[in-house]
Amino acid sequence: MSHNRVALVRCMDYSTSKQAVREAIDLLGCFDEIKAGMRILIKPNVLTAREPEDAATTHPSLVRAVCEIVKEAGAHPVVGDCAGITSAGATAQALEKSGIKQAALEGGGEVVNFQTAGFSKVKPENPLRLDEIYVSDSVLDADYIINLPKLKTHELTTMTGAVKNMFGAVPLRIRKEAHMMADPLIFSEILLDIYNVATPQLSLIDAVVGMEGDGPSRGKLITNYKNFKVKRLIIFACFSIVTSISKETSTKKTDPNSKKSYIFISWQKNTEKNHCN
Repeated sequence: MSHNRVALVRCMDYSTSKQAVREAIDLLGCFDEIKAGMRILIKPNVLTAREPEDAATTHPSLVRAVCEIVKEAGAHPVVGDCAGITSAGATAQALEKSGIKQAALEGGGEVVNFQTAGFSKVKPENPLRLDEIYVSDSVLDADYIINLPKLKTHELTTMTGAVKNMFGAVPLRIRKEAHMMADPLIFSEILLDIYNVATPQLSLIDAVVGMEGDGPSRGKLITNYKNFKVKRLIIFACFSIVTSISKETSTKKTDPNSKKSYIFISWQKNTEKNHCN
């Protein structure tokens, strides 16, 4: 698999999600790694109990499409996440109302609630902020992780995408404490530590309908991407690993000889912009 590939696939509405997923996978050539019998974790954005039309969560049609394609490859799809609300039953409610639970089951997948399924302690290499992290057992037990973020704005990272979506792999306590820091750089470094121990092999970003303004839950819908030649996209990235942020420089450096690939997080000093995608 090439580790420096991104596919931008036009999807005018969610009725063609599966076709768009197939096209992106074919372009990336990354599904060759999935073998029969593998346990494939599919990690959507299940932020809160909102309808799919609100664009606060990954659209269920994308979840169903990926489950079906994984099943067709002979592997076992497992859909899981933890909502961002710190209350009992919040994840179960979000899985239901977002339509993600039903979509996963219709696609032949298993549904896992990270909030109740258990976490195990891991130690990241060269941590920036967290010397140890509790990570969902479903993430740690997966043979392959497919990350399904929703393209939205975010109060601390400006943009939420593939890196930020793996924030759901850790317990709510850690997430609440990270948000309470209210510092974009510290928050982004925490995201990097989490991403480096909960690393997806493939990210498929739902950008058919995005969110701008007061994201990631109270913004307005956006479907007209003025900077692209096509108006609506599902953006697919086969990037996997992120490097660390250097506090002395404004942008991270990457090692071109590394066997791993990168999603960039950049920090602009003395501004309010901290881009995490």
